[in-house]
Amino acid sequence: LSGGGGIYSVAAGQVTIAASTVASNTATNWGGGIYNTGSGSTITLTNSSQVLANAASLGGGIYNLSAGLVTVDASVIASNWAGYGGGIYSTGSGSALTLTNNSLLQANVASSPHGGGIYNDAGGSVAVVASTIVSNFANVLGGGISNAVSGSVSIATSTVAANFAGTGGGVANESAGRMTIDASRVV
Repeated sequence: LSGGGGIYSVAAGQVTIAASTVASNTATNWGGGIYNTGSGSTITLTNSSQVLANAASLGGGIYNLSAGLVTVDASVIASNWAGYGGGIYSTGSGSALTLTNNSLLQANVASSPHGGGIYNDAGGSVAVVASTIVSNFANVLGGGISNAVSGSVSIATSTVAANFAGTGGGVANESAGRMTIDASRVV
């Protein structure tokens, strides 16, 4: 499969994943675990759901683009692998990713350049609220989060800890990216 090794959602598709696991899937290009695209296309992970050990070139766990919406609520994204965005790659104007309610992004790997936990770019937005991003790895930039090309990231009441990269182990912000960090720890 070129995209969406586990789940493929497009054209205003609505997918809710509750108390479930998306694991050990592979896609050649985008979204080893989950591929989500298009205005109104929505992925919601809730109730201790897990996206584990998936792989793709872009967005090992989840690939979200073209005004897609992804919410990770009290759930886990862990041990996924990609070139960019080991855990999650979110891109494109109107695309939005939210991690909330004690969600965990852990031990994801971006083996080429950027975004071990999350890679966000091209006008996408990311909100991390009351969640933890820990022990992710990127070969070059942004072990926890890499934000670029007019993307926006807000981190509130959260912890970004023990992530690793050549530059910006916790977070990296470049190319007109916007980032706010409030009442959080980046260590």
